[in-house]
Amino acid sequence: MHARGSVSVLAVAIALALLPLSWCTPWQMEGGDLLRSSNSHTASGISQGIGWQFTVGPIQSAPCVDSRHVAYFGSSDINFYAVTINDGNLVWKVRLNNPVLSSPALSNDESMVYIGSMSGLFYALNASSGLMIWSVLMGGPITGGPGVDANGNVYVSDDNGMLYSFDQRGRQLWQTALLESSSSPCILTGIPSLETGVLFMSSQAWDAVVAYSVTGGTYLWSQKIPNVDQITDVVAASSSWFPYFGAVFYSNDNILFCLDPFSQSYKWNVTAVGAPGNQVGSAVAVGDDGSVYWGAPNSTFMSISVSGQIQWIVPTNGIVESKPVLGAGYVYFASLGGTIYCADQTSGQVYWTELMTAGTSTALALTDSGILLVPSSQDGTMYGIGVFVNPSSSPTPAPTASYKVSWHASRTPVPAVDNSLSGGAVAGIVIAVLFGGGALAALLVYRFGFGRLKSAYTPVA
Repeated sequence: MHARGSVSVLAVAIALALLPLSWCTPWQMEGGDLLRSSNSHTASGISQGIGWQFTVGPIQSAPCVDSRHVAYFGSSDINFYAVTINDGNLVWKVRLNNPVLSSPALSNDESMVYIGSMSGLFYALNASSGLMIWSVLMGGPITGGPGVDANGNVYVSDDNGMLYSFDQRGRQLWQTALLESSSSPCILTGIPSLETGVLFMSSQAWDAVVAYSVTGGTYLWSQKIPNVDQITDVVAASSSWFPYFGAVFYSNDNILFCLDPFSQSYKWNVTAVGAPGNQVGSAVAVGDDGSVYWGAPNSTFMSISVSGQIQWIVPTNGIVESKPVLGAGYVYFASLGGTIYCADQTSGQVYWTELMTAGTSTALALTDSGILLVPSSQDGTMYGIGVFVNPSSSPTPAPTASYKVSWHASRTPVPAVDNSLSGGAVAGIVIAVLFGGGALAALLVYRFGFGRLKSAYTPVA
């Protein structure tokens, strides 16, 4: 979650059917994969209790995990950490001399871990040792995590409104202006009339979801979000789950939206009744059947079907702002009140809870070895919890809460979008290029100067 005037972390989305699976790691980036769907197929369920705790400064950096079972994450204490997930022992740490709020991502071969810092430096570190391989100074602080595609290209943005693409050697492929600040990138393929992927950003500056071409970063279109105060990360779903060429999900103060990226129209939205106007819930996780799992800003957690029908609701002791994670048949989520929950994906029955010393708004991770990682954004503790198959505790039926489903066409008209770029934000010429058939509009924006290399890196034994 970001304050108004920033572009929240965006989900990277690539249809799973089109991706080679050989390069996937246990949890390569925030949300697990390029869909940012937070869907781990790890068999899980019963809690073995909190196995270990690793305490640093506040953790707003969601962990990634490699096949060696090492987790990587940053902290407000200006350090970046590598920790074993089985016992929570430190492998190495690196002092980056500025708070690390960005979430890391692993290269496809797991040799490098990418991370940005509040200094504006974007790093590629050796995953085994923490030594710097390359770094690039961007145009502003980096709070969103990078995304890595199947070709190894990296997409990342800074908080001054620039989106960049690099190859794995740190060579810039392109950059494009996003007006104001920005965060993590996201790509969805399989949309008709587009041969390459589409990158989605949720923009506070535009009050909209914005789409860019992966090739060159050219602007395609934007869809206005009504009544925006704050906005969550965007998460995408592949077309194998949705009949309309995939979907993208995001929420503002109290409404969860499902957007068709082909027609740029809303398929459905769900409104949380009684949610405070200045609060925002979680980004969603997306299940194998297209069900969406959402922490709403009125201290409840819910499952929503592919057609937008609420399937179940569980009340929580505080708002769930942290992104949930799915195991095989189970969903895990944590509240600002300091409770970790495990519930059945189908029924919402709560199987167990664990108490933390403080709450969290940082995304969870579930590894292929059955270790649930819960970082606390409040007290700076990373929790490692072993979860295994077939919970033995008696399930508790999920209580209901007051919710309403609103269909976009009849209840929440979307205002027209002003796609013009302000002169103060972008100095350059805007060229509008229309695709054949009028399906999409592409906008090529002026590229700013870029490319300084600088190190502000100190390995710590």
